[in-house]
Amino acid sequence: FLSSVNYRHENEAVEKAIADSAGEFRVADIEKKAPASVDTIRKVLRDMKSRGLIEPTGRGRNAAWRKLGNN
Repeated sequence: FLSSVNYRHENEAVEKAIADSAGEFRVADIEKKAPASVDTIRKVLRDMKSRGLIEPTGRGRNAAWRKLGNN
């Protein structure tokens, strides 16, 4: 149970860091702002992409992302 609480907290921290980002951002930018692993950050990015909230602007290790709409 405790690990699921920590996991949810990490996801929320990543989503907040993304919401607080202006313009394009990279995984490394979110890593500096949110106490989460790179794997968790990537999972949240995939989830937010599938919900139509963000999109990648490139591919690979240094790919940037941007928010869509009023996010």
